[in-house]
Amino acid sequence: MVKNKSEKTDVINIVKKIIQWTLFTIVALYVITGLEMTQFQLIEKITFGLLGKALSSRIHTNLLIPFLILLIGHMTTPLWYKLKKK
Repeated sequence: MVKNKSEKTDVINIVKKIIQWTLFTIVALYVITGLEMTQFQLIEKITFGLLGKALSSRIHTNLLIPFLILLIGHMTTPLWYKLKKK
């Protein structure tokens, strides 16, 4: 369990970093899959044919909900921390 204020800050920082890196990964996938739908010849060559137009479309569509959840978490974590600090 979290015992003191320093450990609470460490846990919050770890959660923030996890949210930030996951959000970064999802945004990168969003961009790559979006490019695949418009510039499919280029991205298929770069991914050695692993990422096709149909798969990119499915990934792009299914990333919306996780993206929104992580974006909200990314924006509210600092606010929650500031409110808890007071």
